[in-house]
Amino acid sequence: MTVYACLDCGEKAASAAEHQCVHCGGMVGLPDGIMFDTEKIKPDLPGIWRFQESFGLPHASPVLTLGEGNTPLVPVKILDHELYLKLESCNPSGSYKDRLAAVLVSALAGSGVRSAVEDSSGNAGAAFAAYAALA
Repeated sequence: MTVYACLDCGEKAASAAEHQCVHCGGMVGLPDGIMFDTEKIKPDLPGIWRFQESFGLPHASPVLTLGEGNTPLVPVKILDHELYLKLESCNPSGSYKDRLAAVLVSALAGSGVRSAVEDSSGNAGAAFAAYAALA
């Protein structure tokens, strides 16, 4: 389980939604860093959701997917170097922010949030609208 706490005084936070420590005013974060256990990869889940255990979501969070991730790698040659670029426009909303929106809206839904507002006129707004509609 992911533990959020004040990075200054160590006071545990009630949730990831707390950004400032109620005890000393310090910044809330992950005092133990981000943990990733390859044994917890779920190969039966689609796309990014294979790595769900590393997201630190509330246990009640649903898997909200429109097929984000798994975008193709396109080989290109630049200055005699072969590179592979992700074709992010192949995400469901056409945005490179679909992965973030899927996890964010899943976390909100798992926390009981039933309505939300996102302030963007671009990629974040398109992605958030798509996943909010799915939720």
